[in-house]
Amino acid sequence: MDITSIIKNAVASDINWKHQDFHYIVDILSKRYFITIDLEEEKVAILALKNTVTGYLCLEYPLFFIENKFYSEVRLILNQFKYLKYIKVDSLSEQSLTVNPETYNKYFNYFENMDSFSAEDFYFYNIY
Repeated sequence: MDITSIIKNAVASDINWKHQDFHYIVDILSKRYFITIDLEEEKVAILALKNTVTGYLCLEYPLFFIENKFYSEVRLILNQFKYLKYIKVDSLSEQSLTVNPETYNKYFNYFENMDSFSAEDFYFYNIY
């Protein structure tokens, strides 16, 4: 799945994401999910349920990588945040994502294989 347009839409959002809405969403989700992020160093939050990672939420942009089986519930919980862009995957480790390198490199940390990567890959290359 090519995520270039999803990234462009997330980046183009004209909202106070990083300094306000991100934190509000983390507070909302933390009532049901375990959220981990070190705001001093990290740029991606981990969403987990019962020791299973279910998604990654970006600090810089309203972009949410999430497994399909958790999407409906999370979308319902976060229904008021219409601008939040979801990248739904069957598995966070599945190498099913592609992105235009020029678009990706403008906003995120470099990594080599943009023709086939996973949500986990995105997380590991962009956490810091």
